[in-house]
Amino acid sequence: MFRFVKALNGNAQADVHLLKCGSNTFYVLGEALVCTGGTATSPSATTAPDYIALTRNYTTHHKKLDAIVVTENSVFKVEYTGNMTPYVGMPVGLATYMSKIDAVTYNTNGKGTVLGVSDDGKYVYVRFRK
Repeated sequence: MFRFVKALNGNAQADVHLLKCGSNTFYVLGEALVCTGGTATSPSATTAPDYIALTRNYTTHHKKLDAIVVTENSVFKVEYTGNMTPYVGMPVGLATYMSKIDAVTYNTNGKGTVLGVSDDGKYVYVRFRK
């Protein structure tokens, strides 16, 4: 799950937008998203996310979803799922940990960069370049 930590060169605030939900699509808290055709969808592994879901929808009746806007200055704490030990400066792409796109893993074509690693290596601090 992506957790907003801070904005580099700024304060600890993030812009929140309401995104249109896809029909019969369920979203989870902390999921990475892109907006395609005006609707929130899951990105590919080598895409930089545009948004991180702040809420989840429980039914298909939900029409809008709260989400944080991802900028190049946004830093997130997130699960690392790769076999390779994470290190500062490592390129990462989006991956699945529990469900949906909610983690990162080593990927030379990924848009993320590791800025820090937890002591156990389970979590990394990452930012994305567009």
